[in-house]
This record gives sequence, structure tokens and C-alpha cells, in this order.
Amino acid sequence: MAAKTKIGTWIVGAVMLFVGVRCTMDGMEREDKANAKRAQAAAAEAAMTPAEKASAAAAKSAKDRKEALFQEGVSRARLAVGTLKASMKDPDSFKVSQAVLMDSGAVCIVYRAKNSFAAVVPNSAVAASGATAVSLSANDYNRLCAKHSGTDLEPAL
Repeated sequence: MAAKTKIGTWIVGAVMLFVGVRCTMDGMEREDKANAKRAQAAAAEAAMTPAEKASAAAAKSAKDRKEALFQEGVSRARLAVGTLKASMKDPDSFKVSQAVLMDSGAVCIVYRAKNSFAAVVPNSAVAASGATAVSLSANDYNRLCAKHSGTDLEPAL
């Protein structure tokens, strides 16, 4: 009985050692690939002319600015959706059909919710850039949203 336990212990130990070594090797391979990628990027940057470096920095800056505006729009959209939902007679019936961050910075929201007569009706709202309130005015929606292009925010909500 003791001999069987020793053999089982050795087998389990050998398997654990193999798994540990394999995991360590995988980690080292990933680290080597990451280091090679960083070295390649550094070499590509070193080979750039000053004009190319300035162009790349400007492109990165523009991309960072665009991402910051997008994140600000997502935050404004989430706040507007929360405000709208809280103001509904039946908040559970509130569903966003469309949320778009316009190029002007306005967040345009199309939604459906139950009214006082329990009918589900569509409506629209606008959270204008720099505004502190959500506008339910059709004139604001038409002026800021209709026939304008933007970025879909619905997946981010």
C-alpha cells in the first residue's frame, strides 16, 4: 500500500512539475515576443525623419483628442439616459432605440416608453454639448440631430 502511494505521489509531482515548467516557458515566450515588438517599434521610430515624427505625434494627439471627446459623449449619454428613465411614469418600460454622438458634440437619443395611457410611444431627446439639461424639444432635436452625421453610442450604453 505504501509503495502505491509513493508511485502516485511521484506521478502527481511529475505532472505538476511538467505543467509548471510549461507555463514558465509560455510566459517567457510571450515576454520575448513583446520585447521584440517593442524593439521593432523603437527601430521604426529611430528611422523616422523629424517631419515624420512630428506627423506621427500630431496623428496620435488627434486620436487622443477624438477618444476623449467620445468618452465625454458616452458619459453625457449615460447621464441623459439615466435622467430620462428616472423621469418616466413607468421607468421599466423605457428603452433606448438609438443614441448618437453628433459631430457637433450633441448626444441625440431616440427612445420608447409608456405614457399615462399605458401606450408605448416613441420620443426623442438631446443633450447638447455644454448644456446641463436634457432637451425634449422637437425643434432642438431637428436642429442638432436631423440630417447630421455622428457616432453610434448605443453599444457603449
